[in-house]
Amino acid sequence: MGMINLQDLEWGDVIHQGDGVMVCEAEFEGDGVVVKRWQQGVLDDELVARRLLHAVGIPSRELLGCGDGWMVLEDLSQSMWRPVGDGDLASARVVEALAAWLVQVHGIAPEGLSGSVEEDLLSPVMLALAAEAGEVSADELARLRRHLTQCLGPGEALALGGDVLANLWVLGDGLRAMSDGLQASHRGHPATDLVLISEELGVLSDHFLAAYCRHAGLDRRQADAWVEAAGVRAVLVRWVATVVSGGAVDPELAAQLQTAIVHCCCR
Repeated sequence: MGMINLQDLEWGDVIHQGDGVMVCEAEFEGDGVVVKRWQQGVLDDELVARRLLHAVGIPSRELLGCGDGWMVLEDLSQSMWRPVGDGDLASARVVEALAAWLVQVHGIAPEGLSGSVEEDLLSPVMLALAAEAGEVSADELARLRRHLTQCLGPGEALALGGDVLANLWVLGDGLRAMSDGLQASHRGHPATDLVLISEELGVLSDHFLAAYCRHAGLDRRQADAWVEAAGVRAVLVRWVATVVSGGAVDPELAAQLQTAIVHCCCR
């Protein structure tokens, strides 16, 4: 297939519509494709991420055409890839393959990607607002933010940010795996993905982190420090988002934040 334009398509059913996005089935010269269309800005980062993956040859759903607010994608159901099954996430082989794929993704320079919403919530302005509305001082929040920045470093990677396992595809008996969950792609730290995936994998999380470190040439102690810091960062983000929106803070979340602040101050 060459690069496809929208006028070249025979349109099929709407698969999904909502939150500024419409996903449709279509055909191009007898072959099934999937079309995504979106309102301004909604999936711009996903398109950038797909272009980056395609440019360096990392396995992903093939991008067959794109333009302002739309993209045409390969229909993976007509490929050799299959969606993840119930037993796949209990397979060490599949988890190993996912870790190897993710290391490749994190190795891409995130050119053209936006920062995450979480990063915006941790800006000095938002932390000051949270301190005014919450029961934590601005100094404590700033100190914790500095500590997390020191632990994590700059974090300039293509981070996926969510829905990695729900959109996992495997090849054959699981020797290769990839995720099509690129909707939340952003410029961020690899540890964000490591935390999210590890939490979902459960008993195989340790195997996943060990495989990731092996493929990335990363010291396991460094990875564990990243994961710990990213987990604290997620707590801080949830607390700030709740406080600045005027919501009631869950007591468990408040306790987790206080524990993190004490731990940070004792170092």
